[in-house]
Amino acid sequence: MNETAETAAQVSDQLYQAVLNRMNITWEPDEKTERNTKNAIEEALDYLRDTAGSPGLSFESGELRQLLITAAWYFVNSKRADFIEEYSGELNMLRFQEGFGCGKE
Repeated sequence: MNETAETAAQVSDQLYQAVLNRMNITWEPDEKTERNTKNAIEEALDYLRDTAGSPGLSFESGELRQLLITAAWYFVNSKRADFIEEYSGELNMLRFQEGFGCGKE
């Protein structure tokens, strides 16, 4: 399986629905919205994993999942730079947690 197919497979329906909820979309999205939303989720997954330096980073639950949902919301709205600026503290903490184990349980 190539990297793109692996990433696409990672956008679970549950995660997709969580991002739609964050976007306040309560109707069935059209094909373009669905594609843009899933692309933003994939972009956010890649960005957060690259930032953490951990390609296997899991976003199944907790604070990391919320950070991913928030990042996807920013990315789908073409606000990546705003996310990076506004969440710099969280991104730095992610780097420390993954790089040095700081703050991990």
